[in-house]
Amino acid sequence: MEFRPARCPNCSGSLQLPETVQRVKCLYCGQDIVVRDAIKLAAPIVNTGNLLELAKNAISASNFIEANQYYNL
Repeated sequence: MEFRPARCPNCSGSLQLPETVQRVKCLYCGQDIVVRDAIKLAAPIVNTGNLLELAKNAISASNFIEANQYYNL
């Protein structure tokens, strides 16, 4: 069973949760949380402005596959 970093949507507690479970109780506040949502909250924040700039630069260089990858992140 693989555990993923997660964050409680109620108390922002840092958790490690298995992807194979749908709901768990937070170890810190006791709230029921949806595992999928908690894992999404722990995902790193992406700077969309930088991604758009990288995509535009890739298009300028005629690297359309790379540009498409940046647009889809």
